[in-house]
Amino acid sequence: MKIRYLFIGLFIFFTTITILLGFYYISFLDRLEHASDERSRIKTKEVVNRINSEFQQIEAFADSLAQVLSTNELSEQSRRNIFTASINSHRDIFGVGFFNISSEELIHEYHYKRGDSIVTNGDHTAKDFLKRASEQGLWTDEIFYGEKTKTLKLQLVKKLNDAGDHLYLHVSFKEIEKLISRIDFGKAGYGFIISPSGKFIYHPTDRWVLRGRTIFDSGYSIDSLALSRAISEATREELSLLKFKNTINNTPSMYYFGKLEVSSWIAGVMFFQDELIDNTAKLRQLNILFITALILSIIFLVNCFSSFSYWPRSIASSILFIFGIGYIWSLSFDTPVLDEYDASSEDILITEKVVLDNFIDKTDSLRSKKGRSFGYRYIPTGIHLEHIQLMEAHTFMVSGYVWQKIQNSDTLTQPGIIFPEAEPNPEFMEIEEAYVVNEADYTTYGYYFRASIRKKLNYEDYPLDWQNIRIKIWPEDITQNVMLVPDLDAYQITNPRSLPGVQKSIVLPAWKAYESFFSYRPNKYNSNFGSPSNRSFNDYYELSYNVYIKRVFLSPFVANFIPIFVVLILLFTVVVSDSRSEDYAEVGKTDKKTRWGVLELSAAFFFVLMLAHTSLRGQLDIQQLIYVEYYYFAVYAMIIVICAIATLYKNQPQSDSLWQNKRRLLPLLYWPLISCFLFIITVVVFYF
Repeated sequence: MKIRYLFIGLFIFFTTITILLGFYYISFLDRLEHASDERSRIKTKEVVNRINSEFQQIEAFADSLAQVLSTNELSEQSRRNIFTASINSHRDIFGVGFFNISSEELIHEYHYKRGDSIVTNGDHTAKDFLKRASEQGLWTDEIFYGEKTKTLKLQLVKKLNDAGDHLYLHVSFKEIEKLISRIDFGKAGYGFIISPSGKFIYHPTDRWVLRGRTIFDSGYSIDSLALSRAISEATREELSLLKFKNTINNTPSMYYFGKLEVSSWIAGVMFFQDELIDNTAKLRQLNILFITALILSIIFLVNCFSSFSYWPRSIASSILFIFGIGYIWSLSFDTPVLDEYDASSEDILITEKVVLDNFIDKTDSLRSKKGRSFGYRYIPTGIHLEHIQLMEAHTFMVSGYVWQKIQNSDTLTQPGIIFPEAEPNPEFMEIEEAYVVNEADYTTYGYYFRASIRKKLNYEDYPLDWQNIRIKIWPEDITQNVMLVPDLDAYQITNPRSLPGVQKSIVLPAWKAYESFFSYRPNKYNSNFGSPSNRSFNDYYELSYNVYIKRVFLSPFVANFIPIFVVLILLFTVVVSDSRSEDYAEVGKTDKKTRWGVLELSAAFFFVLMLAHTSLRGQLDIQQLIYVEYYYFAVYAMIIVICAIATLYKNQPQSDSLWQNKRRLLPLLYWPLISCFLFIITVVVFYF
């Protein structure tokens, strides 16, 4: 009766905890969703305000320049001097032009920046393009691409007089990138500008604009009607929101749109919702606490108020614990934690061009502050993996192509790359030149490589573990003032979930690729490799290419969990058969004609498990305990308990009814005890 009251008290306690955790979880989830929506709304508004402010300044500058040109009779040289001074005085202006569209022959002059100098008549714009631009109004929907400057530009056209004279200004995409990149959109979010029809006016991926792509064919499989409605709402309201499922990487995403005051254009921001939620770890912990309290509440409910006999209660309790283990496993599948990058503030993920440009600017600024007498030469470098295979516990083999783009004007940089963490054995290391492509401004050197790389991998959560295939890339001559930078232009999509640089048909036995991206990490060395004194390796950022892979659960489940479960079932049959034996004096002894004793069977099971356990540790070459090992320890403990009880029973008189009753309790408590222990271990491992 006392036990019943205890169970009732525990049921009330855990039910109360479950209800409180449920309400807190729902409110916490609502707060996170509201916070993510509010955060994205604020960032979108900031983008709109920044672009409006910048474009208003450009319009005011164009007005003042147009007034000077329209109220004065200026010679060609005077106009050129005004244009040159104008470009130098405004950091956002890439080029200034003048044309007369009404004449038989196009009267046109153009001046633009090239480094620290001003070039005259460098890019010639076609007459029909200028005519269309003059008819559209102030900011034109047509994007100008200079063949000589290789630069995309936004164009503002202003009519000077009725004689057909027009002034136009060009704003480089790089200036828009700098403007928008000051705002943090998460690891893979980005800002863009579209026309009311959805055509991209600005996008971080230049080729989307060059090819005239629209937001409707961005590849996210969004309902076009809902997207059109959201864009239309942005023209009437302050901001509009559209949530959708990103089919490229299967993640919840959102578009925020806001109308620009200076034109009919619309500024938009693309967010990934999971990147806006800062407390994903706490959310997972709340999930684990809630399911734990819920399971315990149901178990005590079943044992307090159920009219079932003991066996159904035992089975129900075991099933609930096993369900809890499966639920926590599913959390591990759905919410991976990339600890290496979440915990390290020194790592810099490069997923967009704007992030790369900011990194380069910061690196140059830091070098200047430290008084370095050298400047880095930045060499675009890309990689494409055709093959990934984990050879041993801490060794993986990769092969594919890697390339470098070196400016033709750069006579100091010698092409070539090395993988510093690769094994030096020529049997596992190969880099050979595959192709050389000469372009107008640069030459691409492509290499085929095959390398075996050693890296300490973390198996603590095995078999629910994630691994980072990290490939560190150096220039062949490390004494050169060269820093490798990702060639992001070579990839169609740089979102990590779209696996840029990984062959779509790549075969990963027992693994699945999840994310790929470039990153930088500063390494501090205790030598200068004999390089000149002006070359420092203490503040040098190394380029790495990362592929996060997730273990496919089926293979380790069959190899490790099924043998454990089979041994547990066999142990249970031994316990059941032994508890029903009336020949109590024969407990623990061997009957050659009928059956083995408990001790002999337990020893056999222990030997089988020990072999499997030892093989697992040798295979993974690990120094720490891993998750699956706790299952082995649970079976070892159960074997010891069964043997101990069998020995105690053997020394008790057969007429002792108290020991007889306790002996029959063991089969009843067997599965609840073992499943409860495994559930507690799972909670502890994945909660912390």
